[in-house]
Amino acid sequence: MNIDTVPPANLRNMDPRIKELIEDYKLAVVLRHMSVAKVDYAKNVRKYTEIPLFAVNSYLEMLLECGYLTHYTNTSIKRSSAKLKKSAEVHKHHTYYEITREGEIALRSLTPSLYLELLDSTDLENLLNHRKAASIENPKLSKMGLLDRENKITNLGRDILEEACRKKIINCR
Repeated sequence: MNIDTVPPANLRNMDPRIKELIEDYKLAVVLRHMSVAKVDYAKNVRKYTEIPLFAVNSYLEMLLECGYLTHYTNTSIKRSSAKLKKSAEVHKHHTYYEITREGEIALRSLTPSLYLELLDSTDLENLLNHRKAASIENPKLSKMGLLDRENKITNLGRDILEEACRKKIINCR
C-alpha cells in the first residue's frame, strides 16, 4: 500500500468538542459507556471502561462542560433509566451523570471519515506501517485509539484505513 495524496484537513469547520473526542479515545470511550448506561456514576464507569478513576472524573467533567452530559437530578434511579443497574430501583449515593441528546448526536458523528480529517500523510503512513515501526511509539495514533499499547492496529484503525482506501487517499494494491 502506498500513500498517494492526502486532502487538506477541513479543520476550520470541525466543532472543537468533536475534535477533542477524536483526539482522545478514552474520552470517547467514556461517552460511549454513558450512551449504553444512560445514567451512571464515576466508579461504575471506571469498572466498565477500566480507565483510572481520577481520569474518569476528569473526562466526566469535560463532557459535562461540553454539554454532552448533565447531572441526573432525580432522588432515585430506576433500571429503566440506568440500563446497567442490577436492582429495579436504587437511591442515589453518588453523583450521577446522564447523557444528553447532544452527546448522542456527537457520538454518532464519530465516523472514520471524520478521523481522516485529523490525520496527515505521515500519520496514515505510520498507521499503514505499524508492524514495521512496532518499536517506535506513535503517541498521536495511540491516543486516538488507532494503535493499542503494543502498537498493533485496532478495529478503529482498520476502519479508518478501509475508509482511506475507499476514498482513494491511499493506494490499497
